[in-house]
Amino acid sequence: MGTRQGYSDQTCSEDVLRWFLNTLGSRLDDAVPGVEIVSNERFIGHQSFAHHRCGCPGYRGYGPNYNAVQLEISYTLRNEHREELVAVLSELVQEFHKSFGKEAAIGG
Repeated sequence: MGTRQGYSDQTCSEDVLRWFLNTLGSRLDDAVPGVEIVSNERFIGHQSFAHHRCGCPGYRGYGPNYNAVQLEISYTLRNEHREELVAVLSELVQEFHKSFGKEAAIGG
């Protein structure tokens, strides 16, 4: 998983990163025991995500409410645990919206 954190909050906030790692780890461990999540070591995320969040020369970016995480999924997980993986990622998208969407920001 990559978030370009080596470049300080480049593609997602610390809150989003912490939530994502904890939630993904918990759900994935339930679905595929023993799976390992590697964050910001081998894959750090593409710089275009950082440009969308922080901007670059000639482009101001979306700002701190833009959060992106780049997932690199191993062949074994894709091939042998596809259904479990799809279920976990679908849950994550729904939970993210509840935790960080507009309704969450206004308490509704």
